[in-house]
Amino acid sequence: MDSTQKSHDPVTLENQMKGGASWFFWIAGLSLINSIMLLTKTDMRFVVGLGLTDMATYLSKDLALTGKIISLAVTAAIAGLFLFFGVAARARKKWAFITGMVIYGADAMLLVPGHDYLSIAFHVLALFFLVRGFIALKLMLKGSPAAVPGQTAG
Repeated sequence: MDSTQKSHDPVTLENQMKGGASWFFWIAGLSLINSIMLLTKTDMRFVVGLGLTDMATYLSKDLALTGKIISLAVTAAIAGLFLFFGVAARARKKWAFITGMVIYGADAMLLVPGHDYLSIAFHVLALFFLVRGFIALKLMLKGSPAAVPGQTAG
């Protein structure tokens, strides 16, 4: 088996697709943790999180408790959306990969004015693995249904 055949192996493609979809879970979880750390005035954060949730949290960090609760609710809703993308992407839905990648790419643009180059670089890295997962999904869906159990058209 040459390397091209191996890269199109159903098991390899499944692992690449799931690996790509897993980035949505990391983005969601680390965004929530970032918001909590910012609200508790911790001096560290994860660069893989979302700029949008960082902005919402930053704008509310000096507000009263109600403002902080609203900020956490907004962050939880956005993180929930990325969890949804992860679940749908693992269920072989192409639209979930595409929509999630577009939103995450747009989120990277929010970081440009603040010159947060490390976060931008990690956004690019995450997008690389999301695209890799999407390509694996496309190749899986082109294959025969017998080769890929549970295949759906997404």
